[in-house]
This record gives sequence, structure tokens and C-alpha cells, in this order.
Amino acid sequence: MLPIADTQEYQASVDGHVTVSSEKLDIEGVYVSWHTQRQKASECVRPPTAEHQFVLYCSDEEKGEYRYNDRQWQSYIKRRNEWFIAPAFENQIMWRWRQAESPGLVCRFHLSPTLLEQAASLHHDRAVYCVRLKHRMNIEDALLTDVAFELRDELQKTSDQTCSARYSRSLINTFTHRLIKAYAESSGIDSLPAGSHLTDDRKARLEAFIDRHLDQSLTIDDLCSQVWLSKYHFCRLFKSTYAETPRNFVQRRRIAKACRLLRETECSVTEIALMTGLSINGGFSRCFKSHTGLTPSEYRRAPL
Repeated sequence: MLPIADTQEYQASVDGHVTVSSEKLDIEGVYVSWHTQRQKASECVRPPTAEHQFVLYCSDEEKGEYRYNDRQWQSYIKRRNEWFIAPAFENQIMWRWRQAESPGLVCRFHLSPTLLEQAASLHHDRAVYCVRLKHRMNIEDALLTDVAFELRDELQKTSDQTCSARYSRSLINTFTHRLIKAYAESSGIDSLPAGSHLTDDRKARLEAFIDRHLDQSLTIDDLCSQVWLSKYHFCRLFKSTYAETPRNFVQRRRIAKACRLLRETECSVTEIALMTGLSINGGFSRCFKSHTGLTPSEYRRAPL
């Protein structure tokens, strides 16, 4: 097996021309591209990725051989508007095909496992921490195909990037929910058992997000979006992980940052209130004293 490649490294292994992609939208957890494929007989090796791949073939019939993960070669026939699925981490693939009648056109979705976990959690109304997929070829799915072409048209627009990003996200949500409903078998979906905690990766992601945005108003929806969980499951897992509510946790982080700034900088109390978000609801001094027993000015003057 080759080393796991990121999206940029994978795209470098694709020998066609990218006609449109989601790169400028920078939608987290997904990368979509439309690209050409060489017409002449060819052989290529595509490295495994940390994302699931869903690939739509959009040209005349193509015949050849392929093999996943250094297994045996198998013959294949790709027909117009057929999909194939290559699961994350085990999607190294080798292709060899004969010369086609015309250059190929391919649409490729790279979706993070986390994105599919979120879709599965919403679809099944329970926290899901793993969605396992199987290699599949020659899938005909009119809904996935319609979404792919609609997304291509949307990505080609440049006049209103805000609207384009919003609509593109809704199309991707439709795509992921269709995948969960039609191609993720129930035996391959693992739920979070009672007493579960946030994983280390999700904790690190969540805490980094909170620390970067302490100067802003943070909602439960903001926090849920970082770990791809519904409000119900997020609050349950957060409480079991940190033994406190999200609100109290964020408040403690704000106070801790305020303490550091009071000790390590010459910023005014007003500036620190703004930098920590403790001015959002007013009463910075009162809030600070309720947590530390001192006013901000007293804390700054107190010996270490």
C-alpha cells in the first residue's frame, strides 16, 4: 500500500485537466472536482486517501482492468452516468484501460468519514461514530447524478460566492444523506453506547475552535458543527466528557484567557473584556470576581 495522500497529493496523481472544483468554496470535509481523462490507452496508480471517494463516469463506454489495494486484477466496464465507491483508507487503485473513442469526463467526490458520520447521526437520530462502506462499481443512481450535475453548474458561477457556497452545501447534504440511506448498510454503522465520551480528535478540534473564537458569541449550534453531532448527542457526550455544561466550559476558558492577559500584557481591562468575549453580556468585572474572588484590577496587582 502507498502512503495515505491528502487531497492535493491525490489530485496530482490525476492526469487529466480539472474543469471545475469546490476548492475556492473551501467547504470543510468535502472536495468535489470535474476533470478530463486521457483518451489513449493508459495505466495509472492512485494512492489511498483519508476520505471516501464517490466517482461518476460521464463519457462513452470504457473497458479495462482494475485492482484495489494490490489485490487481483479484475475486468471492468464503465458506462455513462455510472458511479463507483472507494472507501477511505483502503482506496488505493490501479487502472489500465484501452484507448477510448473520446476523452473521458469524471466527477469525483472526496468526503471525510466525519461528514458521513454526521449524516448518519441525523438520518438515524442517534450518535454514530463509524460508517463503513464497501467497494462498489456500476451504480446507477439518478439522484446522485442529478446532484453532481447541479453542483457542477453551481460551482461554475462566480457572481455570488456567498449564495453559491450556501446552495452548494445544501446539495452536498443531499448527496451525503442519499449515500447513508442507499449505500451504508446498517451492519456498518456503529452507534455511540451509553457512557461514551468525545474522542480525543473531537475534543482537540472543539477546544481549538472555542479558544480561537472566545471573543465571539458561541452557540451550541456552533459547537455541534465542529464535531458533527446533533444537539442532543453533543450535550450528552460533552457532559460525560467534561463533567460540566458547554456554557460553563466556555466561560472557564474565557476567564483563564483573561487571567493570562492581565498577567502577561498591558492591555486595558476593557480591551481584555472584548478579547475574551466577557463583554458580550456586560458585567466583566462582576463575572471575573465571581470566578476568581478578585476584580480584574486586583488580580493584576496581586503577587504571583
